Amino acid sequence: MPNLTSTSTILLSPAAGGKTERLVRLLVADAQSIQPRWAVLPDRTQVSTFRRRIARAGGALGVSVGTFGDLYQEILARAGQPVAVTPGPARQRILRLALRQLATSRKLPFYRPIVGTPGFLTAVGDVIAELKRARVAPGALEELERPNMREIGLIYAEFHKRFRGPIARASTGWRLKPSRVIPLCWPICH
Repeated sequence: MPNLTSTSTILLSPAAGGKTERLVRLLVADAQSIQPRWAVLPDRTQVSTFRRRIARAGGALGVSVGTFGDLYQEILARAGQPVAVTPGPARQRILRLALRQLATSRKLPFYRPIVGTPGFLTAVGDVIAELKRARVAPGALEELERPNMREIGLIYAEFHKRFRGPIARASTGWRLKPSRVIPLCWPICH
């Protein structure tokens, strides 16, 4: 049986508290190590920036940099349950169809003036990804009193209803059961 113990370092501090710089120093200080290590960041922009910072600092071997969705996918793949992820343009197309359906049926009076704009599509896509990461059920927002949140709930539910097949990266965490995470992550959580 493999050794399931691991050493994890979690850096917590307020925004601009030095977490990123500290993590870069930790990773680069052990640059010759080939032991797998993960740096988990909230979004793709921060992932790209972090990779550049490691490179500028001299680089490090064995470092994977990604979002929680990336980490979840890695854990599931190592557990023999790989997850197919729908490409971003396909998710946007599904969201665009959901928005068109709701707008045509006049269910989005609050967002009607901006529903067809590219910025709205991006913003709503980001909100849906955040709701999925937080494990909020698609129907949970529909009963809220604020019209903007109620309409976001309708959009989320319509998107979810249309979304069949491979899942969104933000949804991969839903496939993990907490009792299974610890034994599965030992080779990558160092």
